[in-house]
Amino acid sequence: RLQVIRHTTKSGRYETQTDFYRLTFERNWYKLDRYIDASGNKHSLLSVFEAGKTAWLSEDTEAGAQWDLKANNRAYRSQGIQHRGIIRSKNENQWVYGLRIHEDDVDRFEWRDGYQLVDGRMRLIGAGEAGTAGNRIDGAQAFAGYVRGTVRSGAWTFTPGVRTEQMRFFRTDYGSADLQRTEANPEQRENRVSVWLPGLGVNFAMSETVQCFAGAHRGFIPPGSAPDTEPESSLNVEVGIRQSSRRWSGQLVAFHNTYDRLLGSDLNATGGSGTGDLFNGGSARTRGVECEAAVQLAEFSNGWVVPLRLTYTYTDARFTSDFESDFGPWSVVEAGDYLPYFAPHQGNAQVSIASDTWSPVFNFRYVVARS
Repeated sequence: RLQVIRHTTKSGRYETQTDFYRLTFERNWYKLDRYIDASGNKHSLLSVFEAGKTAWLSEDTEAGAQWDLKANNRAYRSQGIQHRGIIRSKNENQWVYGLRIHEDDVDRFEWRDGYQLVDGRMRLIGAGEAGTAGNRIDGAQAFAGYVRGTVRSGAWTFTPGVRTEQMRFFRTDYGSADLQRTEANPEQRENRVSVWLPGLGVNFAMSETVQCFAGAHRGFIPPGSAPDTEPESSLNVEVGIRQSSRRWSGQLVAFHNTYDRLLGSDLNATGGSGTGDLFNGGSARTRGVECEAAVQLAEFSNGWVVPLRLTYTYTDARFTSDFESDFGPWSVVEAGDYLPYFAPHQGNAQVSIASDTWSPVFNFRYVVARS
């Protein structure tokens, strides 16, 4: 359920908007979590596949063994106050600022139900007790603020800005022994983050249809509540040229991004234990070029048009430091190794036949993965 109260003001060249918001919702979904053999040994799904025991997934379960399905029962809440203001000057320059006080949390109250496969059907043999497979609250409190300007001088447009994030992440774990949450000293941890993120964009209008642009911006990814985990930081730089007209447009952009204290996540999907905790790795950089073109192939008097859009991206993504990690996709890393899951070549073509009422779209994607 989403609730928002909004207040707006406007006076001359100054206007503001203030929102008070609150969002709550609950979600419970089941997933196959693990296998427990007749001796009571627990096997993760990854270990089942690595051991070549996939037949367990279709054969009748042996006596005394079971499959555990986990109920990921969670309640979510986020709320806060957000204020935004715009100050315009006579020469079309403007400054935008924003402030936000925010807090959110997720309440996990999870359990596992035991099943056996019998004649190809799932049969419940033991219902779990709520809270025994997860009984904790993860949350965050944050203050964020930013200022961004648009300053024009002849053919030049500058967009300087700075953002700050002050965050506190926390976890309160009541454990499987305190399902009523009555104990005075549950297990707790927290992590605090404070960052300042400047940025600058520059645009130069060479003519009415051709523009050159460049930008440099700091970025970050918050680390979660693990006390020894630091935020991932980045520096993102781009430079490009853009041309547009009534019938077609196109742009060419070169980019170079550097990353420090890479963040990985402990997920079952990557061979982890499934806690979802974040952890740091080494450094990396990505660089490449991206080009895009859009053209109107045909335009008919009855209002039908045939637009075509083409994009291509080349990305060279490599680690820039040596480190070792328990995170499967990283493992033992040497400077110069390629980042996993980055396709060096990606292309896309989209053509449609459009009218005022409907439009069939044909999309073609091309990806070259590095082996």
